[in-house]
Amino acid sequence: MNKINVITLVNNNGMEVDILNLGATVSSIKLPVNGELKEMTVTYENIEDFASDPFYIGATAGRYANRIAKGQFALNGQKYQLTTNNGGNCLHGGVEGFTHRLWQVESKDETSVTLVLISPDGDQGFPGELTTKVQYILSSENELSIIFSAESTKDTTINLCNHCYFHLGEDNIENLTLKIVSDAMLPVDETSIPTGELRNIHGTDFDFNQPVSLANRLPNLTDEMLDVTTGFDHCYTISGNIEEVVAELSSDTVKMSITTDQPGLQFYTAAYLSGVFKPFEGLCLEAQNYPDAINQSHFPSAVLKASDTYVKRVNYCFLTL
Repeated sequence: MNKINVITLVNNNGMEVDILNLGATVSSIKLPVNGELKEMTVTYENIEDFASDPFYIGATAGRYANRIAKGQFALNGQKYQLTTNNGGNCLHGGVEGFTHRLWQVESKDETSVTLVLISPDGDQGFPGELTTKVQYILSSENELSIIFSAESTKDTTINLCNHCYFHLGEDNIENLTLKIVSDAMLPVDETSIPTGELRNIHGTDFDFNQPVSLANRLPNLTDEMLDVTTGFDHCYTISGNIEEVVAELSSDTVKMSITTDQPGLQFYTAAYLSGVFKPFEGLCLEAQNYPDAINQSHFPSAVLKASDTYVKRVNYCFLTL
């Protein structure tokens, strides 16, 4: 592998965000808290460790973030078989998704960077040569914006997201409080593929419409579906309105809010972190389309036409308390 490079974005408040050309990855988000820079995410001490990372730490997941059942789908009357890497399913783009590829830096300045990757026709089984760009912008309001865009030479399926694990400077996610504005989530089968149902969450373990202490919620889960996934790893339906806050994560000193034009938010409590990390050391709030949407026609469309441009955005805004 060629050299992994770090691009550091810095705003006028001293907030720092490190972006790697490997995987278009957010390797670090440091926020000034009480006079010192505090790391907000789970990360490696050595950037070289990202080259063999199995957890998608901070990475851009693609071509299709989350799962496609059995790695199969049909489009325009043609069937496609993708590489499979997760219980017989295709996860985060397959065996060689976008996570461990070197992206090219198209442009950069002190507070923004744009990276580009060209994925050839047939890559991991997906149709069309796909040109993908990810732009990171750090504002003076301590907001990190991520803009995904892509064009394909053939009709294809796409779902891009960022896979940061947030802890807001805490040792464990049980020290955090979470709010997700949602009416429903997607139940899954034993391989974490959505059953197709949109289940009302109000009054259940999945209800975070009011801020919930994870220290109180996590030890007291009763829904059997959470046993299958060893904690939360489920997609919530959200507004898809970029102007509306869809989630808030808080510690005693920091609040992070999320806005996005994506229709789904995957909440993952990271039970499977291991090695240099600990289970539940961070959590993911991944703005994305629904898992397996290409195979479930009542889900939001996951088709990118050759004549169209895919554009999706997510904003993570940090506030010291």
